[in-house]
Amino acid sequence: MPSQLDRGHFYQNFAINLLQNKCCVSWHWFTYQDNDPLNLNTDASNRDSNKEIVNSDFTPYAPLMENINKLNEYVYELTQFFDKKFE
Repeated sequence: MPSQLDRGHFYQNFAINLLQNKCCVSWHWFTYQDNDPLNLNTDASNRDSNKEIVNSDFTPYAPLMENINKLNEYVYELTQFFDKKFE
């Protein structure tokens, strides 16, 4: 992803599509923290990977977190909205 804001938008889009799908019961973020880029015991392809919610120093990716929080604040309202489409 080009930026943390783009990652946040991707999260919102992905989660909204899950909410629209009647087969999805939940979702979660697989891992919380990025790997330490100095740890040579990890797979080279995962060092400093920028795949998680916080970096290896536990600093949150703020634009990503803001978009996650923004969607999660309205998850129940969105679920109700999409459920009405199927009534």
